[in-house]
Amino acid sequence: MTFRGLLLSLIVACGACKAGDPIKRPSGDEDAAPVADLPPPELLQIPEATPLTTVAARGNTEGTRVATVGSPGGTQVTVVLPGGSFCQDTPLRTDGPTDLRYYAVAGDGRVSQAAPATVTYDPGAPLPANANCGGDTDSCQDAEECGSNDVDEDCNGWADECDLVCSECQDDPYEPNDLPINVPSLNAGSYDMKLCPCRDDWYAFNVDMGVQIHAVANFTHANIDIDMKLFKAGPDGQGTDGDAVASSATTTDTETIDYTTAAPGTYFLRVYPFRDEDKPQGEYSITLD
Repeated sequence: MTFRGLLLSLIVACGACKAGDPIKRPSGDEDAAPVADLPPPELLQIPEATPLTTVAARGNTEGTRVATVGSPGGTQVTVVLPGGSFCQDTPLRTDGPTDLRYYAVAGDGRVSQAAPATVTYDPGAPLPANANCGGDTDSCQDAEECGSNDVDEDCNGWADECDLVCSECQDDPYEPNDLPINVPSLNAGSYDMKLCPCRDDWYAFNVDMGVQIHAVANFTHANIDIDMKLFKAGPDGQGTDGDAVASSATTTDTETIDYTTAAPGTYFLRVYPFRDEDKPQGEYSITLD
């Protein structure tokens, strides 16, 4: 059985990092020590009931973004401010309690265990203090100051040349897929893609045991040197378990992964630039069959 005809459930959210460290990725050394687990966000202030249709969830995290699952507004993704703090106005259900799960997301694809919270919309509940996040970003500017000061002035999670405004990089239409959590879907086939500075492309798919995953990336090595890795999803289906089950890292214009799954579940394909510290950008095509 091949991968052809299977639906690719891309479960990726756009990712970023705090200013000064736009992307933290594993070293690429397969013999290096395992990457540490990412702790879940620490929720500091979230009421059990509110008369508003959103709740301001505040806290701290070691991730680069916070992604929330369970909201009727879909997955909510929030940039982590310098210092590791975050505030997210999460939409709520109005017909009963909203069971929310807050995840920390790292630039290398790790996703933490969930920090759960249940909030009920109740018109008769008292208004919480600091009921929305408007005041949390008063120090943010309207636009990034392009340069090399490693400061994220517009608080969008990207600093200097990692910000698309500064790099002038036009990303492909399949964004956001910078991290493995909750993105659109693709069918098996060939697609024209692009990597922008400080960003990876992630693709994920649910497959049965014994399915052959065949992925080919073609690019111009002189413009950008691309590598690929395939991961099994973490225990709850979000993020990777940290260990690649297959990889391709040559010095040619083509990278190929051909892997027969040893277990059913979600697998993540990471397409990323070699020497990401050079902040390269470049086009490539990906074929999945």
